[in-house]
Amino acid sequence: MAHVERSAVHLVQLLTHATYWQVRLHLLQMLSSLCVPVESLSVLAKELSGLLMDDNKFVRAWALSTLANVADQNDASTTRTY
Repeated sequence: MAHVERSAVHLVQLLTHATYWQVRLHLLQMLSSLCVPVESLSVLAKELSGLLMDDNKFVRAWALSTLANVADQNDASTTRTY
């Protein structure tokens, strides 16, 4: 696993434990630009679904954006032709 992928896994783990909205927001902003490994997608999707109901509107917006980016990444990786 590449260094960036390990970082994404670690950020997903941090997101599941983040209690301050500012921390959640920053983690979401970072995760939206990283390629998340398949092993972490189910945990991330579950966390993002919960964050769509967050009290903070910025967290909700970034959760939706990150969810869309992850879906695009996952779609792109499953439609590759070899």
